[in-house]
Amino acid sequence: MSNEILLGHDGRFHYQKNQEFLIKVMKELNQRYPDKYKLILIGQGENMKMIQDMINEYHLQNSVILPGVVSNVNDYLQAIDIFCFPSRFEGLGLSLVEAEANGLPCVISNTIPKDAIVNKAVDALGIEESNINEWVNSIEAFSKVNKSLNREDFINNHYDIDLEASRVEKLMID
Repeated sequence: MSNEILLGHDGRFHYQKNQEFLIKVMKELNQRYPDKYKLILIGQGENMKMIQDMINEYHLQNSVILPGVVSNVNDYLQAIDIFCFPSRFEGLGLSLVEAEANGLPCVISNTIPKDAIVNKAVDALGIEESNINEWVNSIEAFSKVNKSLNREDFINNHYDIDLEASRVEKLMID
């Protein structure tokens, strides 16, 4: 069994999603902790070539996995140890909510709406070059934490379908 920590991201390869920041974080992680981390970037899009070029430039071919678009994202989320979400902007960030629903600790940009933060194991950080070390430190800290899901966090943040359906029903009846 491998002792590698698998970082993951799910999103189209686009300016908004900022995968290039994760490649820079991986470069720093690899320098500090050789062979400890791998990164899987699920998706495709117009920035794919730029990301591939960065992977080659930073010699991360053995550290970054690009499976493309997959139909079984949940299977990947089960394998991931830490979810990384460095978006420049988001409407809500459903990928983040899905990761949290899988009990994943998450390192995210501080631009993500607070409504998407459900679990306590979420670290919201800046996404400037000067923040790369903060991301590395947060990832390293979360690498010592086990996945954990607190259903009450989801209920308290209105992410329980049964409870929300009964609230809507009550509003419509009253």
